[in-house]
Amino acid sequence: MIKLRSYKNKDVVTLVDMLTSLKDTKLKDMIISGGSTENTESTDIDYDRVGALVIDVLSECWQKCGNKLVAWFADLNEMSEKDYLDADESILDTIEAIATRKESKDFFSRAWQLFRTINK
Repeated sequence: MIKLRSYKNKDVVTLVDMLTSLKDTKLKDMIISGGSTENTESTDIDYDRVGALVIDVLSECWQKCGNKLVAWFADLNEMSEKDYLDADESILDTIEAIATRKESKDFFSRAWQLFRTINK
């Protein structure tokens, strides 16, 4: 598995920018409702669902803002976009690394909770 750099403040800015472009998708409702499209008032995070939520977020970002997502992946791998796209590791390796690392689950959980609080 590949090793990604630690998350930094610039990653929050990047994610917020990408998530903003998803405001008119079903993903917003999923994030607000706790990772499902069912309506719920619970503010508890189902930590087991965060990995699946990460995949959903990245999938929606890919469809709406793929170039920004590739640029972010390259940065997480500490590579230029050109070098990243020419690398042997696949984009799928980066997605897998993001979705499975504990730091990602903490990062996305905190972002998820903040997003839900702001959008209530």
